[in-house]
Amino acid sequence: MGNYQEAIKDSTKAIELNPVDVGSYIIRGVAYESIGNYQQAIEDYTKVIELKQDGLFYYKRAIAYVRLGNHQQAIKDFSKAIELKPDMAEAYLGRGIAYLYLGNYQNYQEVLNDFKIAARLGNKDAQDTLLKTSERW
Repeated sequence: MGNYQEAIKDSTKAIELNPVDVGSYIIRGVAYESIGNYQQAIEDYTKVIELKQDGLFYYKRAIAYVRLGNHQQAIKDFSKAIELKPDMAEAYLGRGIAYLYLGNYQNYQEVLNDFKIAARLGNKDAQDTLLKTSERW
């Protein structure tokens, strides 16, 4: 319902009562991310990952790292998300974008490969980007 502060308060209380409750860390991490507190979101997603190896939360943590400008760590997390969920198109797209943010165009082939895989897996943004790029050439 958009009441992120209340969600943070309630999930914090739930964590105090049950420190291994994955769901409470997820709710709080999403709430922190929604209000732009990416460092706290990273901490909660890290706890989720410790409790439950899940590609989705490596992906979500990678997004938070991108928002903080830590593209190297984001690439590591996107790569781990891909390892755990090889059909997660968004992780390929995110990793490609993180490579671009690094400004190291030696990684251009990795960017292109990631965008192609994301497009093949049905990611519309990757498909549109590849189409626009091919039209320019």
